[in-house]
Amino acid sequence: MKIKVLFIMSAIFFIFLILNKFYAGKHRKEKNIIALLVITCANLGISMNYTTHLMKLKQELYVPLIVVVLLIVILTNININNIKTNLNDFKFRLDDYFILFILICNLASLGLGYIRNGVKFFNIIVVYICAILISIAFKFLKGYDYRKITDFFSYIAIVNGILGIAQYITGKKLLIGEFTETIYYKQEGSYIKRIVGFVGTNNAAGNFGMILFAIVLFNLLRTKDKKHFIALIFTSIFSILTLTRIGYVAILIVILTYLVIFRDEVIKQVKKYKIIVGAIGFIAVVAGLFFGSRIYNVLFLQRGNTQDSRFNQYYVVYDKIIRHNPFWYGIGAGQYQYFDYYYIKKWDIDIHSQYVNLVVENGWVIAFVFLCFNLSILFGALKTCESKLEKSLVIGIFMANLVCCNFNPNQDYFINNILYFIVMYLFVYKAKIKHDSYKRKHKI
Repeated sequence: MKIKVLFIMSAIFFIFLILNKFYAGKHRKEKNIIALLVITCANLGISMNYTTHLMKLKQELYVPLIVVVLLIVILTNININNIKTNLNDFKFRLDDYFILFILICNLASLGLGYIRNGVKFFNIIVVYICAILISIAFKFLKGYDYRKITDFFSYIAIVNGILGIAQYITGKKLLIGEFTETIYYKQEGSYIKRIVGFVGTNNAAGNFGMILFAIVLFNLLRTKDKKHFIALIFTSIFSILTLTRIGYVAILIVILTYLVIFRDEVIKQVKKYKIIVGAIGFIAVVAGLFFGSRIYNVLFLQRGNTQDSRFNQYYVVYDKIIRHNPFWYGIGAGQYQYFDYYYIKKWDIDIHSQYVNLVVENGWVIAFVFLCFNLSILFGALKTCESKLEKSLVIGIFMANLVCCNFNPNQDYFINNILYFIVMYLFVYKAKIKHDSYKRKHKI
């Protein structure tokens, strides 16, 4: 590590540490979590001045800034004067053991010499490290009002929506370090515009839009505040312009989850705002009649038959790799493209399924443990839910994320993974809301 990089990391660490430690104002815990959201969406990293080349793919090693900020949040919320309180806060849950087991196994594969693509390996390992740090941070931040954090997601949705519209108009990403890069995407001989929002890639943007949609809809149903309605409009426009079909399916899953679990209240709100709902329905029908062929052309003809290519990829990785792997381990985290190029003698894109990728790179056991990890977070979040609305959000976002991560290379989508963990742990460790006027009014 160069002295310059070490100096930058140290400066960021100590400046944030001092500011956070000596700020003891109202809602300090909520502001800590909001800071995590902002840093995650900013997607900033510190270059380690290390690069690998594989075919035409250039990979640079970055330490995400969120790792540094998570460490600061943990350190500044440790009660030095009361060790007993710290030990009580630091009790490990089952999900902590699951993710720690996954991390240790991956580090062991590094020690055994399985890893050749160091940058890709680090990019996957850092997600597991962040998951552990997020869990620890929330243990020390217990007692926050989760509603202030979910409300902030609406502001993220509005800013991301505005950014997405600007990207569509200019045809550029408009992101730090990628400001002038194009958003035009070549498929089946045609160039189409697919916006990327904060996350930088179009498929990741579809998953990102699902997370924002689920939380913003939750906010709107909970408060009926106009800012949440505006946020829902912006995030809906954003999701449409990503042209990510699995993202549309995921949003439909979120809506259906609310309709099933929170059915009575949703029906009540539809009746209450029947004019607005009717207008939206009318616009959708008119759009379908006049632009249906154009929509079909963009989404299916120009986009190509990517579903078949995905299943073809799954078959090839099973035939060439999975069935030859031992049950207990795989080819190494982040090593698929390297293995495919040097041992199978072809070049392929990343595996478009996080769980299939886990089986290929880590083996069946780790894939199963990772599923158990996610189920453990889900059950932990449901255990603290106090209303049907909260359960709708938790179940909806879990199911939609499960669908998204199995039809996109979600293992590479850093922002989406971190936001998903933050949202789920937000409910796992949330404080009980004793005086919620919405709950009293609707008895949910």
